[in-house]
Amino acid sequence: MPGIFKKLSANDIKITPFEAHKRYSSTNLSSIGVSTDFISWAPYNKFYFKDGNRKYFQLDKLYYRDYIRERAHRLELDDATYTTQERRLYQYANVISLPQRNFGNEVQPGTFIVSCSYANEQFYIQDDSFGNLYDVNLGRDNFPNEDYRILYLGPTQAFKRIDLNIDYETGNKYVNSPFNDGYIRTVYDDSYFLNEVEFDKVIFTTSSNSGFYSLQSNNSLSTIKIPHQPQFNFETEDDFTINFYYDITGIDKINSSVSSDYYILSKEGTKYVPILPSEGTQHTSLSTTGSAKIGTAPAGPQFPYRIYYKGNYPAADTASIFFERSDGDTTQFVSASFFTSGSSEIQKFVSCKNDNGTLKLQINNETEVSSSGQNSPTLNKTCSNKANIALYAKINPNNSLSNRIGIGAGKISQLMMWNQALSDAERTNVSQSIVGTPNIGNIFYDNGFAVVTHPSYRHILNNYDITNTATIVSGNYSGSHGIGYSPQGFEFNNDGTKIFTVSSNSDLVGEFTLDTPYDITTLTSVSASYDFGANPLSITFSPDGFNVYIAIGSYVTQYKLTSSFDLNTVDNTKTYVFGGDSILTYGIRFNNDGTKFYRANNQFDALYQYKLKTPYDLRTAEEEYVRNVGNGGDEQVTANFSGVNFDSSGYNMFLAGFKTGIGGAIFHYTLDIPYDIRTATFLNVLDLSIIGILSTPTEIILNPNNNKLYTAVTPSDYIYEISMEKNINRFEYKNTHLITENEYQCTMTEDEFEFTRNTSIRKIPFSDSEDIANFATGSNFKPYVTTIGLYDNSGNLLVVGKLGQPIKASSETDTTFVIRFDT
Repeated sequence: MPGIFKKLSANDIKITPFEAHKRYSSTNLSSIGVSTDFISWAPYNKFYFKDGNRKYFQLDKLYYRDYIRERAHRLELDDATYTTQERRLYQYANVISLPQRNFGNEVQPGTFIVSCSYANEQFYIQDDSFGNLYDVNLGRDNFPNEDYRILYLGPTQAFKRIDLNIDYETGNKYVNSPFNDGYIRTVYDDSYFLNEVEFDKVIFTTSSNSGFYSLQSNNSLSTIKIPHQPQFNFETEDDFTINFYYDITGIDKINSSVSSDYYILSKEGTKYVPILPSEGTQHTSLSTTGSAKIGTAPAGPQFPYRIYYKGNYPAADTASIFFERSDGDTTQFVSASFFTSGSSEIQKFVSCKNDNGTLKLQINNETEVSSSGQNSPTLNKTCSNKANIALYAKINPNNSLSNRIGIGAGKISQLMMWNQALSDAERTNVSQSIVGTPNIGNIFYDNGFAVVTHPSYRHILNNYDITNTATIVSGNYSGSHGIGYSPQGFEFNNDGTKIFTVSSNSDLVGEFTLDTPYDITTLTSVSASYDFGANPLSITFSPDGFNVYIAIGSYVTQYKLTSSFDLNTVDNTKTYVFGGDSILTYGIRFNNDGTKFYRANNQFDALYQYKLKTPYDLRTAEEEYVRNVGNGGDEQVTANFSGVNFDSSGYNMFLAGFKTGIGGAIFHYTLDIPYDIRTATFLNVLDLSIIGILSTPTEIILNPNNNKLYTAVTPSDYIYEISMEKNINRFEYKNTHLITENEYQCTMTEDEFEFTRNTSIRKIPFSDSEDIANFATGSNFKPYVTTIGLYDNSGNLLVVGKLGQPIKASSETDTTFVIRFDT
């Protein structure tokens, strides 16, 4: 090669960075390395956390908790603005994780798409380029700007306080609960304004909007106060909107038959003022505790808004809702029918607004009514004041409270105040979205994962679409191993390497080994068996495997094992016998931490829930709730109810039984509170005959990943393994890889000395020969350039490239070589 070595200057080098994007698209997430997780908050001690609980707490701490107030500590500070990327994490979420080898530096904003279905619901999710996910079917248009929402009381984090006897930070019960009369704390609201909210003796309950929670009055002194802020004051000509969901309770229906006013929300009565020093305290140092006291004073007769309902108006046993404001002399009002004492309606969406001086009120999708249409007067003077906002009672000028809504009433959720009059389209979208914005989650472009947080989309990636995706993977029977036929119940050990079966025609409980965890086709041998008594119906274990529970007739017996999950080590001494109450028990199950126990009653199609003071100790069990899942109840399981189980999060419950018109079936319920069957809502049913199972199921088990369901059926010798993998209609995104184009220019002048290492110019064609051939010594000799290399200052070769064809060095003009390569 030519022996020209040239040192390059800065002018010879050009470096140009640019971004390259590659599109990934698939309906099989695992094929492109994508993984999904359903994560959930846990109301119990961290010792009992599942993988999804741990991931929830990690995600909450790193990306969501106190996001607005602690943004300075966030790694993604430069990439996220809280006014454009809304972050609210509820009690559970779906996480989609992308492999970094695929997404590169970041996911290209505006390219993330997920489309899938669940039962009869179709989901089409896309990112908005600002880090938010939204439902394309709902759209982003005709939503009010989040900046205009000056008050928002979801309450988003209420799920952490659903049980006021639990310290949610530790998961342990309070020794002396500070909330015996209800929740008493001052916290921030859920808006960008971080308004203080003073809770006094209220409770949090589940809302009719599944996955959301409501405020509720707990006793005769329950109130919620929101201290005055300038943004809460509206003059006569100022537009504004107040909207909220109101769940009608039995107390509300009683109130509808009483001629009184029951206050929902108002801003009137008194305001906070500093107490002036008295003669005896005027020289007290301000650093002394209690020196700067706050008192109250009348706020004046005017008020900018008041919302309440009146019983026995306009007729007996009827409640009407009123929206009013006053300038002190004149009260402007609008009213509408709210509910009756015999109303079957559960929830109302209430929208109150001032639109260009006219008060307007709309309930659900009913016709909007206005103050002008009801001949209400208009206001001529100011109606603003410095009073605090109060819920559940009217604050009088002397600071006393009246017109209380009553114990158990006032079930309010998604309370929002906007400093503009919402259009009809905006109001509709606020109602349909529940949360008031189009956003249903977030995508973190730099970190390569997306989180679907909106509770209404909890099923978007769950593996529970049993009506559409369930298929039999395999079946195996235990009878051929000499333990009996028609397995009535079964259970796995913790790692899926053992399965235990109880048979309807044998007294023996069998212990089998699985060569592959949770793969029943690898059931090869009986490792142990034990006779617990005549006709056992169900079996389960404590998580450590040292306690086994056997259901026989109406009894559940607890036995000790000296070796974990080993029937060879059963202690014949019965630890405890539970039941004997004529409840024929076909299915038994614990929740994840052993504080709840469940029995499936085959005779009356009833599911019993017990609470245990000591985990997994049936001696401490107390009946908590009985749910009728059959005729006269949920109207689902019409016969042979014999199995119950939950997924690892506790938010999904599965029942096994028979349904008229279908036959053997598996029933899917969702729960608003994990493992609490009082909050269960029926969602779906799987007709087993569709996938080839023609018998009635007797037991249900899920694997740890919740993508396989196992069931035993009778009469049959089979235990079935059913795949519940999620089908994705469309999944795609574009990655971002930073590529740097490097350009180097090397100019060889026409008079520069050149040489070559090609042995063909040697007299003797060997590299160690020093004599040059005669033809190479003349001035006309010009070698050809074939290879170009770049070296560092130490002479180390960095880049080498071969030319497409040899180029002869010119003796008449300069020759410039341009080298380009990407890194």
